[in-house]
Amino acid sequence: MRILSLSFLLVLGCVPVRSRSEAECAPPADGNARAIPLDTLIGLAGRYRMTSVTTAPGYDRSPVLRDLKLTVADTLQRYYEQGLRGPRRTGNRPLVGSLGQEPVVVQQNPGNTQMISGFCTMCTDAEFIYHTIVQVRPNGFIGRWHDPQTGIGRVVDSKGHELPDPKGYFCALRTSD
Repeated sequence: MRILSLSFLLVLGCVPVRSRSEAECAPPADGNARAIPLDTLIGLAGRYRMTSVTTAPGYDRSPVLRDLKLTVADTLQRYYEQGLRGPRRTGNRPLVGSLGQEPVVVQQNPGNTQMISGFCTMCTDAEFIYHTIVQVRPNGFIGRWHDPQTGIGRVVDSKGHELPDPKGYFCALRTSD
């Protein structure tokens, strides 16, 4: 009996257990993303635990967890972007914040709402990562992300073959206001 119990425990110990964040983060339903209304968007200010999963072929599909903080932007941050010749009007960016150590902005476009990250101030060919918010939920929001990889460097596999642009889905679960 003891050998049978021990064997059962050993087998059970080898079964992969999904983490809580991975179990709660399922890909959003396919369909067109729409712009999130401004009052709903302002309500997203707060702290989140964001889970990102890559779905493009050739990449590790392990979830990546990062802290996300969003705050309501002031007027200068909301409508202007700092350029080489000074500030220029770029659109409605009602939320700003950080994803890990990277700055982010949430931009409201006519057809969709995107959280944009990847602002590399020291890079000459860096491209932003676009997180399109598909659905707002009571405990956070979900969507799809895409990294266009338009710079000089390209991602390749172990044999040197170029991989497709990284893309996937994400879930942001509120941790506090």
